[in-house]
Amino acid sequence: MNTSDLDSSLRNELGKRFEYLIRCTQDVSIDTDLIEHQLDSLCRDILFLRENGGVGNRGRGDASYSGITDEIVDLCLKSYHIVNEFNKSRDQNESLQMDIMNGRARRTEEPTGQRGRPRVMIAEGQLKFLLGHGFTIPEIAKLLHVSPRTVSYRLQSFNLEAKLKYTDIDDYCLEAEISRVMSLFPNAGERSIQGHLQSKKIVVQRHRVRSIMQSINPHRQQFRRLQTIRRRKYSVQSPLSMWHIDGNHKLIRWRLVVHGGVDGYSRLIVYLQASPNNLSSTVMKLFDEAVQKWGLPSRVRSDLGVENRDVAEFMLNRRGTGRRSFITGKSVHNSRIERLWRDVFEAVLSSYYQLFYHLEDSHLLDPSDDKDIYILHYVYLSKLNGMLTQFSEMWNNHKIRTGGNKSPLQLFIMGMHAAADYHNNMIANEYFEQRVPQDFGADYEEALQLQDEDRAILVPTVSDPFESDHQVSLFEIKSAELEEQCKDNPFWDTKYYTLLRETLQSIINE
Repeated sequence: MNTSDLDSSLRNELGKRFEYLIRCTQDVSIDTDLIEHQLDSLCRDILFLRENGGVGNRGRGDASYSGITDEIVDLCLKSYHIVNEFNKSRDQNESLQMDIMNGRARRTEEPTGQRGRPRVMIAEGQLKFLLGHGFTIPEIAKLLHVSPRTVSYRLQSFNLEAKLKYTDIDDYCLEAEISRVMSLFPNAGERSIQGHLQSKKIVVQRHRVRSIMQSINPHRQQFRRLQTIRRRKYSVQSPLSMWHIDGNHKLIRWRLVVHGGVDGYSRLIVYLQASPNNLSSTVMKLFDEAVQKWGLPSRVRSDLGVENRDVAEFMLNRRGTGRRSFITGKSVHNSRIERLWRDVFEAVLSSYYQLFYHLEDSHLLDPSDDKDIYILHYVYLSKLNGMLTQFSEMWNNHKIRTGGNKSPLQLFIMGMHAAADYHNNMIANEYFEQRVPQDFGADYEEALQLQDEDRAILVPTVSDPFESDHQVSLFEIKSAELEEQCKDNPFWDTKYYTLLRETLQSIINE
């Protein structure tokens, strides 16, 4: 291929990527963080071509390169504008939802100027939020401390219906969605599958889910019955009383660590993400994002790993010393998060565990080779985190038999509203201090020694294999082409990884 043909190919590829981004920004369900990452990558490629005069004119500095027109630059600015507007709208909705979940968005009273009690005011957004999370009229009335009749009147005034509406979806489409989820999470049960559907705003009868799952895997139920486990009794008084945090090292051979946190009261997953390191700064970043979303816990419990050092310091500074703000001990006593790890491994990590070993057995992956690990992370880290996000949504929306058939998200919302009643609609330190049993969170182990490096699990840093910006840009363009080429392949197909590995090798050897 001559240079003019290569330039033409690059221009066509850039155009396709722009069109794809513009279409994605119109989809309200799209992951805008992914869009921003792809947009940044695309803009770097455009600037490289414009400043260097294309591949055929590399090094001439021809800024008037005709392949990068003002129209393309305008498209870039338009994409940024749409993404920013979407982020603003999303942030406003998340702020309202957090106020409702934490019990801060309560009913208000408005004087009528006449005799009698003031008029009770309930926001439309509040009712939509609670209805959307499966609460009934009596449950909403109990949360807001009003009569069910008042809730019914407000629903009528906003033209809202409390009656559960099942999604109009035929068996073929429903089976396709359930089959897709079961291919990713083969050990998921009926409640977990319903939780996933609920997170996607798909509400269907349980008997339909059961029937489809039975047709897909007739022996699933008998196999799951063999895996029943003995549960330990656990009790804390409210959401945010205690969070349990930990790291999972099942994939550490390939320099991946999964960090997670669970609210002890509701079993809500507050964060769950894979990272290419085990640094305390990484854990602190995830913890801080969870605090911004769900609220600050009264206490945190973890094992003795030094990756939790920054979280320990944060909790001691924010909640104070002498009250067990940060509790440490053996992992076997950190029951809430340790129980979750079993489900996370069965549902998500086991598939990657087997896949990575398969790549090693096929001589396509060397764990000691930084280039192989770089490609492995490039291809599979985002997929892994996508599956962990899906698992979290599925888990947070699935019904818990021992939780009154409420989901972790419902238990969290109900618990926060109940706790807010104790101190003027706010979760105060005093509330947590009043009813703490003497052995609350006791592990009877020695305190965390922050300088104990023997307990540190270090993950070697993956070095950058590129020697120039040109190699980076060329690799990103080639990876986009290969991704488009392999987009219809099965989820677990390794063709994209294999081709990208060969591409990296050829770029470095040029």
